[in-house]
Amino acid sequence: MNSFSDFGLLPSLLHTLKEKRINRPTEIQSQAIPLMMSGQSVVGVAETGSGKTLTYVLPLLHALRSLEDDGKAVTLESSPRAVVMIPTSELGDQVSKVFKAFTHTTRLRIRPALGGMTFEQARRNVAGPFEVLLATPGRLVQLMERDLINLSDVRMLIFDE
Repeated sequence: MNSFSDFGLLPSLLHTLKEKRINRPTEIQSQAIPLMMSGQSVVGVAETGSGKTLTYVLPLLHALRSLEDDGKAVTLESSPRAVVMIPTSELGDQVSKVFKAFTHTTRLRIRPALGGMTFEQARRNVAGPFEVLLATPGRLVQLMERDLINLSDVRMLIFDE
């Protein structure tokens, strides 16, 4: 695959890629995005800076926006459709920035619940309806133990690093 349009991504995602001057997929993106777009599970290993985060962000946002466009919007509070697990709050901040670049046009909501933030902030972040939970393992466990998050509608689970 030589261009992002070859993947069949939504026009809003292609527009943001063009806006960000991201013109050609990297090797990991060329190999993994088509598999993810077809619903397959993928384990991707590549060097730092190779575009791994965007490799899962694009298919995830495509799938979730497509559900919304089909009239299947998230309406339940604290019930994300996707969970992205990250090991540290620092990586969570980096991943959040990649998501934010693409959520303006997709109108999807990414909510962080990271170990580096106060529990109260994490609790507030997961209140209300939203599509993607970005969480560190310890913080997710705390939210689950207090019944503050409902994972019954999760359709995609991403483990980053």
